[in-house]
Amino acid sequence: MSAFNGDDAFDYDEGFRGKGQFWFAIQASDIGNRAGEHDGGTTPEDGQPYATPQIYNVTYIGSGQQSTNADNDLTFIFRDNAGGKYVNSIFTDFAAQAIKVEDLASGEDSRARLEAGDLVLSHNLWYGYGAGNDWTSMVPQDFVRAYLQSNDNRLEDPQLRGISRVPDGGLDPRPQAGSPAFTNVASVPDDGFFVQTDYLGAFGEDLWIAGWTFLSQVGVVAPRSQTVVTVTDSDIAPGQKVVWTSDKVYVLDGFVFVDEGAELWIEPGTVIKGKPGQGEQASALIVARGGKIYAMGTPTHPIIFTAEADDVTDPNDLPLDARGLWGGVIILGRAGLNSTPGETAIEGIPTTEPRGLYGGNDDDDNSGVFRYVSIRYGGTDIGAGNEINGLTLGGVGRGDGDRVCGSFQQQR
Repeated sequence: MSAFNGDDAFDYDEGFRGKGQFWFAIQASDIGNRAGEHDGGTTPEDGQPYATPQIYNVTYIGSGQQSTNADNDLTFIFRDNAGGKYVNSIFTDFAAQAIKVEDLASGEDSRARLEAGDLVLSHNLWYGYGAGNDWTSMVPQDFVRAYLQSNDNRLEDPQLRGISRVPDGGLDPRPQAGSPAFTNVASVPDDGFFVQTDYLGAFGEDLWIAGWTFLSQVGVVAPRSQTVVTVTDSDIAPGQKVVWTSDKVYVLDGFVFVDEGAELWIEPGTVIKGKPGQGEQASALIVARGGKIYAMGTPTHPIIFTAEADDVTDPNDLPLDARGLWGGVIILGRAGLNSTPGETAIEGIPTTEPRGLYGGNDDDDNSGVFRYVSIRYGGTDIGAGNEINGLTLGGVGRGDGDRVCGSFQQQR
């Protein structure tokens, strides 16, 4: 994400050949340059390798159609043999024109890259330009205009939910329902890096810039609304694959088991909350032997397990020393035990629950991935002074048998 820069939002040059997805930029109304200034070589201009990155699903918002910021005159300029690929993207709200591709009188240039297929612009929406919302006004260069019109670029309003540059909660660059951004979407490369989407631009239903970016903290971004889903033990059945997504908040109601053969996948940034209660009324997430959890957070989008009363957007809503407001997370495996041969019941679960057993003789057992996860306010008492820990690991193996994520990992 790039916001309110004094110069260009994104600049690549000198042979950059990387990959990018879900880039977002918005320029201030009074200062800032283009969304993308892209160069190939500079000394010499035809120096190779050319810059040819692959970039999918971006949303670039300029200074506004009525802005007097003369520097924000273009969405893009491609020069010095710059190539690259912009696909499935939205470009809108710029003061003047859309794009300029260097066209020299002689020698190689970015026009040559366009005509050679090294510069690709396809399946994009362009709209909201001060020069006029027609191809001729937006794109004065005949060869660029002809290229865009013949490569699935559309001049249509993406119907973003809100554009704002002031702290009024009005910035919401997600397309509205019925937007053309949900049609004519190109497939992304199936190379393990890119994520297949069913929308153009950097946003689908998830307003992922809310809650953690500076624009969100100062009130420019609209508050993030999330659906609350109550989860009970019957919602994850044996052998079932369940996915929890970051656009929802999941509330654990009682003991929720990931049974043998089941898989629970949790997206980065997802919040899971536990209802209060003690004894048989306690709430916790338990991965039973043979079940797997893939809680794969990131440094910027951790997965949060916390109490139902916790507003994760307000660091001061609960006392720092609050504790025991729900249970915790328990992960059980079939690895051998050093003090009790065979199997035994894990602390924190009634001994009458057979899914609370752990241990065995398989040190290569695999319970999944647990990465960049925050566990808060846990440790409720289930009776007789027996508490559930924040994270309990019982008989978890070292296996790397899973082709997706290898052995169980606990980080941060």
